[in-house]
Amino acid sequence: MSNVTSIGGKAASKELLAASRLIQLDLGGPDYFIRKPDLSGIPVSKELLRGETEEVLFAHRLCIARSRISKAVIRALVISAYAPTREQPNKAMGFNDSKIYGAWQEILDDDDIVGVVEIPRKQLDWMRKFLVDNAVGLHPEMASFRVTLALYLDESEKIAQEEEAPV
Repeated sequence: MSNVTSIGGKAASKELLAASRLIQLDLGGPDYFIRKPDLSGIPVSKELLRGETEEVLFAHRLCIARSRISKAVIRALVISAYAPTREQPNKAMGFNDSKIYGAWQEILDDDDIVGVVEIPRKQLDWMRKFLVDNAVGLHPEMASFRVTLALYLDESEKIAQEEEAPV
């Protein structure tokens, strides 16, 4: 007989477990509008250059560009969310938010992280609240990138829920 009591069926426990579940986020997944000439300047590794077709190199450069845009949008959202305002001149990030953004910074600051990353659900939900918050403003040049990322996350969420649904 086990002395361990499972609390996984309780509402609060379910929410906590869901928030800690690892999910895959494809930073290169959103279909941002990028002009083909803009991709030519993106360097690729020498190993990839050997023997690969132009189509493969284009796809790799596109993934790098999309990942960079996703990272730029996430960083700009957080900076904007915590920017001092006239109403809150001493606005700053608290300890719990710092822990979550610290995990984001490890991704955002690493140029070698391209494409799919595995993160806790809580980390994605934290970023997503800024993405859809009208009070968090971004430079107008980033508007289409913000909307594209939001739509991509919504579509990815629907697909994930369909895959988890019992058949």
